[in-house]
Amino acid sequence: MLLQSLLPLFSIVFCSVHSAVISGETGSRRTELAMKVEEVNTNFEGDLEKLLETSGDLSLIEIRQKVDDLVAKTDPETRKRHEAWKIAQHARDNERRERIKDAIMKLSKPAQSKLIRIIFVQEDEELTQNEKRSRLSDINKSLPADIREELIAKLKDTDVLSGFGFY
Repeated sequence: MLLQSLLPLFSIVFCSVHSAVISGETGSRRTELAMKVEEVNTNFEGDLEKLLETSGDLSLIEIRQKVDDLVAKTDPETRKRHEAWKIAQHARDNERRERIKDAIMKLSKPAQSKLIRIIFVQEDEELTQNEKRSRLSDINKSLPADIREELIAKLKDTDVLSGFGFY
């Protein structure tokens, strides 16, 4: 889920060169600024891609810190957009938590219990991504068929189970 939510950062990188060009700089100074921004952001893109590829042994807290460290090395426009993205992501996380609260009330007690276990694993920011995958896989394998069917039927139109492997 985090990895998918970080992908919009790539689009932020590509807008920065445009910002340098329209900032009013002219001639060789504008070209120099655009080249510098492009170089910094190209490094950022590669570094971010490497981070995402190797994030399995990192916790969500560690990933966020590493992304923030990478963004801190970019141009001001990218940093500004990253901060706006973080605020928007926080709002999306809160909306998801509200959808989870609503979803839990629609389930039987056994299904509620399993869903709560799933959510605790998904929301644990100290577990590494590999630990989360392993724990979610174990929960998935241990689900009785009737509970699985209930969860799928009642939650299919939400993102509550994203990353769990039902779909």
